[in-house]
Amino acid sequence: MAELEPKRVKDRISALPDAVLCHILSFLSTDEAVATYILSKRWKKVWASVPNLDFDDSNISESVPFLRFVDNVLFYRDSTDIQTFRLQSSCIEDFARIRGWIETAVRRNVVELDISVEDYAGDEDHPRVLELPERVFRFKTLVNLVLRSNFIINPPASGCFPSVKSLIVYIGHPVDKSIEKLFSCCPVLENLYINGSHGMQRDDPILNLNISAPELKTLRIFWSSYDVYEKCCKFHINAPKLENFHLWQDPPIDCFFGEF
Repeated sequence: MAELEPKRVKDRISALPDAVLCHILSFLSTDEAVATYILSKRWKKVWASVPNLDFDDSNISESVPFLRFVDNVLFYRDSTDIQTFRLQSSCIEDFARIRGWIETAVRRNVVELDISVEDYAGDEDHPRVLELPERVFRFKTLVNLVLRSNFIINPPASGCFPSVKSLIVYIGHPVDKSIEKLFSCCPVLENLYINGSHGMQRDDPILNLNISAPELKTLRIFWSSYDVYEKCCKFHINAPKLENFHLWQDPPIDCFFGEF
């Protein structure tokens, strides 16, 4: 009896339109999406149009290969808009490089920006500081912003966060009072989540955080204050449309509602 030839399986995935393939790749991490370039010449074009970029160096022991990888992805990517830019890093010490990546994402009309950078490089007394580019505060496509790092800001006096509706901020060691300005001008902000700790370092400033958001509906604050150096933090909240408010603090902190 003659042996039957194995039936060839049709490659149905490659037959899909580029837009569908990009959507599928958007659910993968960026390194996994880029790895698909080995499949064929067509896939080299597909990964370069993926709208979501997700970079994570948690499994990388050296920063140099990771830096080169992010640089190359942004360089070889096509000119289409970026929907989501997420960076999670614990080994990058070149914060100027990170600023450049953020500016690139903003130029590509990023909608969701998620930056998580470890504060300390082995020296708790001298934490690294990320200064956010000024254009982040003015850009009109940015809707969701997540900041998990030790940062300083220089927001404009007006026109700050014109389109941001969701803001999540983790404050680990404020190096100056610039953080006070972050929440003071958010015209369309609807959801705000603040998670922080304060007072463990001798140079921690006394903070008065002003939250002024006329459209704010949900506010969640998780805050740990330490009286090692008798520092304090107060929240002044002006949110006339606030519907949901959750406060967890240890020990209790002062919150004041009303206009200011």
